[in-house]
Amino acid sequence: MVHCHSWKFSPLYAIAAPSFTWQSPVAMSFHPLESVAQLKEGYLRRFKVAGHDLLLVQSEGVTRLIENRCPHDGSPLGKGRLSNGCIRCPKHGISFVLDGGHPLGGEVVAEVGSLISFELLELDGQLGINVDDVCGISMNFSTPDLCDENPEQVRVLEPMMANFGGRECFGGEIVTIKCHEDNSLVKENASKPGNGKVMVVDGGGSLRKALLGDMIAENAVKNGWEGLIIYGCVRDVDALAELELGVQALGCIPLKTDKRGIGDLNVPVTFGGVTFNPGDYVYADNNGVVVSSSPLL
Repeated sequence: MVHCHSWKFSPLYAIAAPSFTWQSPVAMSFHPLESVAQLKEGYLRRFKVAGHDLLLVQSEGVTRLIENRCPHDGSPLGKGRLSNGCIRCPKHGISFVLDGGHPLGGEVVAEVGSLISFELLELDGQLGINVDDVCGISMNFSTPDLCDENPEQVRVLEPMMANFGGRECFGGEIVTIKCHEDNSLVKENASKPGNGKVMVVDGGGSLRKALLGDMIAENAVKNGWEGLIIYGCVRDVDALAELELGVQALGCIPLKTDKRGIGDLNVPVTFGGVTFNPGDYVYADNNGVVVSSSPLL
C-alpha cells in the first residue's frame, strides 16, 4: 500500500502529517525517487520524471518535490541555496518558501508566481511520486536549447507544422500511426493510456480531411497523452486550443475522415526529412519539432 501525505522531517525522525490517504500501487504509477533514510537537512537533488525536471529538497524540517524552474522567468533552481525553509533562485536572488511556494520580498516580487509542487508518496521506505500527477503539468523546454545541447542526437523536422493545442510545448515517447484519410487508429489509441507519450500520425500529408477533432482530443487528455503530431489536418481548432494537450498539424479543415479500420500501428514513419521510430522521443514547441533515439529531458 502507498502512504500519501505532505512530508515534514525533523533532523532525526520522519513525522507524517496527521491527514493522509491510502492508495493501491496497482491504481497508480508510483515512481520512486529516494530512500526516506537518505533525506537530511539541506538535501537537494534533481530528478527527471516523464520528461519533467524536478527537485527534491529539504530545509528546516520541510521536504518538498518542486518543479526545477523559478516562477519568475523559468530559470533552473538546481543550484539554488536552501536556508530557513526557503530556496533562493541563483539567477535573481528571489527566495521562495517551500511550505506554500510563495516568494519573499514584498513589493519587489509582487508579480512573481509560486513554486509548483507535487504530492510525495511513500512505499516500502521509498519516497516517490505518482507519474500521472506529473503528466498533467505542461513541459518547459526550448527546442533550440535541446539542439544546442545535443547536436549529435537530434533529428529536426523541416518547417511545416502549426500549433493547435492548448500546450505549445510538449514531448515524450513516440507511438506511431500510419493512415490515409481514416482516423480509426487515432481514435482507438486516444482511448488507451498515453502517459508520457506523443502520438505521431503520418496521414500522408493529406489536406482533404481532418484526422483529429475535439472528441478524440478530449479522450486523449483523459488518458494522459502529452500530445499529437499529425502529418495531415485537424478540425474543431477553437476547442483544441482550450485543451491541456499538445497538437501540431499541417493545417485545419472541417471535414471528418472515414472510419474503415485501415492503418498501421507502431511502424517507422517518415515525413519532413525525419524518420519517427516507435520508442524514440519527440519534443515540440513553437520553434519546431526535434526527434531523438533517447530521452533529452
